[in-house]
Amino acid sequence: MEHILFLSHGKDSMASIHVALDILGWPIDRIVASEMFATDTVPAELPEIVEFKQRANAIIKSRWGITVETLRSNMTYERGFYRVFGP
Repeated sequence: MEHILFLSHGKDSMASIHVALDILGWPIDRIVASEMFATDTVPAELPEIVEFKQRANAIIKSRWGITVETLRSNMTYERGFYRVFGP
């Protein structure tokens, strides 16, 4: 069985890594996060948030040796907004 933690980069999910690994001794095999984009090239988050997530991922890697896997859908906000359903 694989143990996967979903990371939103909020204070609760950041604390859950520490609690699971350092306090409870639970295994975490993978940490997965998602990223959202407004268009193909423009993130849906402010630059400060994008930078914070990169710094947090580096801290997680250095402290616990786990690389955060970032998933990204090809469905941007723009594509979803202009999407046409039906005939």
